[in-house]
Amino acid sequence: MKIPKVLIVDDLGLNRRLLRAICESGGMETLEAEDGEDALELMKNITPDAIISDILMPRMDGYRFCKEVRSNPKTAAIPFIIYTSTYVSAGEEAFALVCGADKYLKKPVPAEDLLRILRGLIAAG
Repeated sequence: MKIPKVLIVDDLGLNRRLLRAICESGGMETLEAEDGEDALELMKNITPDAIISDILMPRMDGYRFCKEVRSNPKTAAIPFIIYTSTYVSAGEEAFALVCGADKYLKKPVPAEDLLRILRGLIAAG
């Protein structure tokens, strides 16, 4: 059975470590990037099975990163989760979905819920 690879994109190291611990406890491999530009560079060589991205990041935010992922035929079908504590209004959620996110989650989400959502998106993908 293939071990799913999850790309975690967040400019805060603490947030990346927390998501890495959750994903790895669920039997997933993790890749990490500090913003959308770093993530796109990483994705030139590795295609993750799912992406979890913050919104507010330097150089390239989560919205633009999601649009870039969706505009590339090689990456367009990768499940994409926006995971944020900053932009939490209904309008922000709607915009994230318009940008192509599969799921919009407000921090914090219980680990078991995040793993269930990730597994569901990967299985459906």
